Amino acid sequence: MNIHIIGGCLLSANAYLLIAEEGAPGILIDAGCSISALSREIEKHASGLAAVFLTHGHFDHIASIDKVKEKYNPKIYIHENDASLVKNAEENMSDTFMRKSISFDKIDVLMRDGDEFSVEGIGIKVMHTPGHSMGSCIFIIGNNAFSGDTLFKGSIGRFDFPHSDFKSLLASLTRIKETLPNDMVIYPGHGRSTTMADELNKNPHLQF
Repeated sequence: MNIHIIGGCLLSANAYLLIAEEGAPGILIDAGCSISALSREIEKHASGLAAVFLTHGHFDHIASIDKVKEKYNPKIYIHENDASLVKNAEENMSDTFMRKSISFDKIDVLMRDGDEFSVEGIGIKVMHTPGHSMGSCIFIIGNNAFSGDTLFKGSIGRFDFPHSDFKSLLASLTRIKETLPNDMVIYPGHGRSTTMADELNKNPHLQF
């Protein structure tokens, strides 16, 4: 599997284009990137876009979801607990932080913890990690974990939003510590990639 990081995302969020092999249809993890940046990567590496998996429903991870859906018509996946965020500009905070409000209601698949999907030769397992938002998820693909805003290199996601919950985030972090192997590569929603071993050793929020 090839992983391409899409630049030009809102608030320096990460979006990831995954392709089983060069030239195959791609899968997008989060849609905070500009449609032009995404299109350039797809033209270079993939034959279209089959699916978008959203780690959660905040504005900086769904900023281009309407344009992506219109241009490529991929299936859109999000955890059932965050479906309301995507539909509501106040809840996804686009009405506060963006020039345009995002209200998107074309979700195709509502995910739950433990769901497994196979899309264009890529196997994806859903790990529900509520806290940053109540529908936040990590997507486990082989030895890679796309952690959204739950876990960053050296840090964790915010828990002071109206739809965040610290106790839930703490439980999610405990589950992550107990579940993800040390050699797993972590691709976060912001910042650089890391490994689970490094986070267990250096991330102050995992020292409990």
